[in-house]
Amino acid sequence: MRVIQMVYRMRIFLLVFILFRFLPALSQGHAGRITVIPYSATIDQPAYVGEPIWVHTEPTGKIDYPFRTAIGDVGCNRLELQHAGALVPPSQLENRGDQNGALCGWVAPRNSPADRLPFHILFPKLPPGTYAVRWVTQVHDSQMRMVDSIASDWTTFAVQAAPAGQREMWLRGLLSNVPSDPGTLGGDYIPNLTAAAPDARAMRAIAHQLYSENQVVAQRAASALRFFPEDHVNAFIRQLIHEDGPNDVLAHLICAPSLQKYRTQFVADDIRFLHSQDSRFIAAAIEALGFLVHYSNQGLSGADIAAADAAILKAAPDVISSGNEEAKRQLALYLGMFKAPEAQEWLRKIALAGGSSASKPGSP
Repeated sequence: MRVIQMVYRMRIFLLVFILFRFLPALSQGHAGRITVIPYSATIDQPAYVGEPIWVHTEPTGKIDYPFRTAIGDVGCNRLELQHAGALVPPSQLENRGDQNGALCGWVAPRNSPADRLPFHILFPKLPPGTYAVRWVTQVHDSQMRMVDSIASDWTTFAVQAAPAGQREMWLRGLLSNVPSDPGTLGGDYIPNLTAAAPDARAMRAIAHQLYSENQVVAQRAASALRFFPEDHVNAFIRQLIHEDGPNDVLAHLICAPSLQKYRTQFVADDIRFLHSQDSRFIAAAIEALGFLVHYSNQGLSGADIAAADAAILKAAPDVISSGNEEAKRQLALYLGMFKAPEAQEWLRKIALAGGSSASKPGSP
């Protein structure tokens, strides 16, 4: 908490510095219009079609990407792009992810690259050509609406077709050097891999990060999968659940409407992992069954629901005696939605055993 407070004070100081440093320029602006001040947006050159393109800002303001877990969330910033004198609209990304915390967000793990934004995510698959970009900083008005405030000058740059074999070489190099640092994974590796869509190798590499112990990395991987064909992603998620087991992020993903017809399979797989030697899978399996069976059970038969309920009751004694607090919490959440007398009795035993308190489960 102390670190967050320090970062917040630094950002306030930087904002005040910018306002006073460029006060003459700002005073020339007009209500409802963007004021341009002397800072620049630059793009690494050469920039190639189908490879990552990052926009940098100078002077630096310690802008930490990612801002939130959604891959396309750029906080209180916006990139404008022109081609042949006309504005190019950005991709309409579904910024599903964590929206809690500060208004402009900052969830970037330590060592995430700073002062840059993923141009290739906001404007994917641009054809070769000459473009101009500018970086717009936004603020919240008195009604908490995001409005444009200040902007950089326009920077002209070129996007080129990659030479034969270069993109393949780039992707192989990326796939063979998977970083272990959460900041590099969430702020560089996963965003870079989205540029390779729809390549199945990139999709699988991102999907494996769903199992990251760092929740920011895992949730950003889930968000990045939206760049790949839905049927390919769904097939691989089914394979992961069956072979490698569930976790918190996958427990939410498998409840997607596009995976509804596979819910019987997911229930069977999650029941198997209730008896895993790895305690993490037990908690995640209970959570996934709770979402599938008692939160939204479309696509499940009465037999599926009964099998899940019976498996949970059978696993309850071992979970309560295991010392696995997360598994006990998930068990209490499940039993709270399961109204059978046996469920209420196990809830009482959890309370007597000193189990952790459970809150209402979140939406999958």
